Amino acid sequence: MGTLYRASYTIPLPEGARTKGDRVVWISKGEAKTGTLTGKNRVLIHSGIWMAQYVDENDKIKRISTKCKDKAAANKVLVRLENEVAQIRAGALSRGDIDVSKVRNDPVEKHLADFYVSQRAKGVGERQIRDDEKMIPRLFAEARIESLGDISRATLERWIVNCRAEHGRGART
Repeated sequence: MGTLYRASYTIPLPEGARTKGDRVVWISKGEAKTGTLTGKNRVLIHSGIWMAQYVDENDKIKRISTKCKDKAAANKVLVRLENEVAQIRAGALSRGDIDVSKVRNDPVEKHLADFYVSQRAKGVGERQIRDDEKMIPRLFAEARIESLGDISRATLERWIVNCRAEHGRGART
């Protein structure tokens, strides 16, 4: 069973901070901040974001940010993570299946940017990359593909048939 916690860290005592016992109060970016005074003029503060700690499918302890300030929302993230681990252990899903499902609704532009970087890293010629940068976004726009989840064989085949009929393009093009 996982746990939720707020990360804590120390910072130097801010200028203009007021102390009362071991409590410290100061203003940062127009917002009142509080912390606990520790030795050597350092202030212990707790993050506003909840962290999740759980055991993954390989029995390793994982600590990740839930990116939530609300504990109830952070708990939902933790429950989702634990359910993913249970499904992987049961053999219903693989880590790859889960990773793909997470990016399924990301805009294709994000994936295309990563693709072009990958092509350059492989040493693909700039001319080929420029051609790809022209044609691939056009394909997605004309086929009305906005995310990876929109891609299907039927969608692409319809686009090919329409291109050949409207523009007289050859099958290879």
